[in-house]
Amino acid sequence: MSKIKKLLCILISAMLLFALAACGNTGSSSEGKKDGAGQKSDKDIVEGVVTDYMDVLCDLNLKEASTYLDLDEDAKLPFEDEDDFVDKVFEEALASNEMFEGLEEEFQPIIEIVRDAIKDSLEYEILETDVDGDEATVKINFTVIDTDAVNFDNIDFDDVDFDFEGYFQELLESGAISESSSQDEMLKAFMPKIVELMSDKFQETLDNADTTTDEIELKLEKSGDKWIITDPGETFDSFDDIAA
Repeated sequence: MSKIKKLLCILISAMLLFALAACGNTGSSSEGKKDGAGQKSDKDIVEGVVTDYMDVLCDLNLKEASTYLDLDEDAKLPFEDEDDFVDKVFEEALASNEMFEGLEEEFQPIIEIVRDAIKDSLEYEILETDVDGDEATVKINFTVIDTDAVNFDNIDFDDVDFDFEGYFQELLESGAISESSSQDEMLKAFMPKIVELMSDKFQETLDNADTTTDEIELKLEKSGDKWIITDPGETFDSFDDIAA
């Protein structure tokens, strides 16, 4: 199992690095809007910008989030949305180790489980908004799943019930492997079942995971009739330990 654990660790680390990369390229802009009572105040507009920005960010929809950003025209997004997130993570894992080749469908459940756990844990609350002329700051509380919960080494697989010898015999009888199969061929044959068992264990662990909350300050500037997030602050410091 040590080789399998190493491969899975590469996969999950790659995924979380993509999450970190996504977080490093964020910001937002929005036009002032009017309601039935007249034009909104700058404070309302600023909070609306931050709300829109955080909503799409928490959905891992980086493509939509980028429409709010003051990015260079040639800026490249690490992924566009949550589905692209899964594809890019697997591409990164495959680039790291050819053992993943042909196992996209088998590994996708684990990628999706961790992705969904991160996504579902993301919450924010606007605490304070200060507008001074054409500049503004917004303080928020940002919540994300506890980093230990998505650390592969902290998940206990010792209690996973797996009849290795029985499954090995099944593979031999089915012709999936033979006594002369190489170690890599055997690992690929075993991988679907192993990933299934590990997916269940990941889901169980993440369902009971704690979360952490940090206070973040975002800075905005008014450009014409738009408020633009010029500095998203350390919005994604919560991911540092996960990506390490």
